[in-house]
Amino acid sequence: MIPGFEALVEQARCKDPAFQTLSQGDRLAATKEFIRVRRGEILARHREGASGSDIVRALTELADEVVGGVLDFALYSVSKRRNFLQKVALCAQGGYGRAQLNPHSDLDIGLIYEGWIARDVEVVCSYMGPLLWDAGYRNSFVSRTVKEAVALAKRDTKVYTSYVECRLIAGAGAPFAKLTMTLRSMRPTDTQARFAEVKLRERSESLAEQHRDLYSPEPHVKEGAGGLRDYHAALWLLATAFDVRSLDDAVSQEIVTEEERLELAEAIDVLFRVRNELHFLAGKEEDLLTFANQRAVALAFGYIDSTQDDPSRFMEDYYGAARRVRRFLRKVARACDYKDAGGLLVSPRAETAEMTVEDGELYAGLSDPRWFEEN
Repeated sequence: MIPGFEALVEQARCKDPAFQTLSQGDRLAATKEFIRVRRGEILARHREGASGSDIVRALTELADEVVGGVLDFALYSVSKRRNFLQKVALCAQGGYGRAQLNPHSDLDIGLIYEGWIARDVEVVCSYMGPLLWDAGYRNSFVSRTVKEAVALAKRDTKVYTSYVECRLIAGAGAPFAKLTMTLRSMRPTDTQARFAEVKLRERSESLAEQHRDLYSPEPHVKEGAGGLRDYHAALWLLATAFDVRSLDDAVSQEIVTEEERLELAEAIDVLFRVRNELHFLAGKEEDLLTFANQRAVALAFGYIDSTQDDPSRFMEDYYGAARRVRRFLRKVARACDYKDAGGLLVSPRAETAEMTVEDGELYAGLSDPRWFEEN
């Protein structure tokens, strides 16, 4: 009988010879069964009405456990395990780094290291990446020295952002801390262009044509106006312009109010829950609320029963959440207009509020031709 995944992890950590007697197929089968059972438990919680945020957190915790365990499998072949772990940091990046995994999100994984262990790093990476793929996790697996990571981050804002947002899964804290502290004291050379590019997302015409309409009949939960990409863009702007790393910090700096923070958290939870349901329904990454998907999600969430076809009440709630996310991005973008942001961007006139009264007259939608349409 093949031991379970957790038992295999313990065998690998203890260098138990029994681990070596099992084939790679046996280890993969144990890993897949562990994932199947745990994902089934998470799905049950989702069906019982758990919040979107709780489910993405549970999926992240599962991925952490699997990735950490597969690292232990790989380290069985490394002669000096403890020495290796003292010199490497296995990091989650992107949405995985933000602990916001949906059921079929990709895993962005980085292995940062110091010292002369390149051969062992190659062994570990060549083992982990394929096994995670075979276990059902699409992943990008990149290994770099701290020096290489810093040099690349200086030239590429996307790389810089991925490392600034990264989260330690396993290994030593020293290389991880050295990388993050170094990055937070610098800006990449293309930050100004990237800042302007991200800020433009608040203008609907800068989006792909199929994603511009906040009230699209078939909205895209991730890429569309009011989708999760708007939320991530706003967070990036806050971090770049104000060095704000959380919504609580944004409240303390009076960029958003406490009421707005709570409304935004509720809206993001709606988007997460909808995206979770789409992924579970499709059995793959699916982010488009087609008419068929709208009815299926409305049925799953109890808006309608099997005798009904009209998902309009569900879509009203979805559009309300998307509108709040879109409003958040616009408010952050306009707040950035008031701040030099380290010499990144200055606007001669900008409105942080969507509506303002001057000399007894009401001004609304000053920088957004679609403001009335969307509000």
